[in-house]
Amino acid sequence: MLDDAKYHIVKISTSIWNVVLPIAIFFAPVKGILITVGAFIILDTISGIWKSKVNKIPITSRAMSGVISKMVLYQLTVLTTYLLDYYILGDILESLFGIPGLMVKAVSLLLIFIECQSINENYKIARGIDLWKEFKKLLRRAKEVTTEVTGIRKDLDGMKVSKHQEKDKHDLGDVFED
Repeated sequence: MLDDAKYHIVKISTSIWNVVLPIAIFFAPVKGILITVGAFIILDTISGIWKSKVNKIPITSRAMSGVISKMVLYQLTVLTTYLLDYYILGDILESLFGIPGLMVKAVSLLLIFIECQSINENYKIARGIDLWKEFKKLLRRAKEVTTEVTGIRKDLDGMKVSKHQEKDKHDLGDVFED
């Protein structure tokens, strides 16, 4: 009797493995995208917990169960988009734009953007600072610094050219003096 049970357990687990393994291999190209989208969901969850603690808002199991629903929904969205991209639109989009997997990448970016917006909202509620505005200020400042450095470099290059031109003048003068 025990041997029969072991036999059936092994047979069932082998059958399951024979179904799961090909599916996992098929979806392997989007593994990195799935991990990235999942990581942003986790970051959003952490920022939400932090916001709740800062504002002394109780964290309920119902709110936390929403994270699991969101994770499943987002991951299924990426997998479904991959199916559409692979079987239906991928070749067309790649011939038009030259980017393989464009559809799944675009949908994943949209999901990540949604999570980033949520992280920003959590941070704004907890600290009163809009991360997008701060990021834009940082980019503007980086552009100003780049412009200043480029201007300094042009000035230095101009000074080098002037010195070489003066040297060339003297050299020519020396030639004509002889």
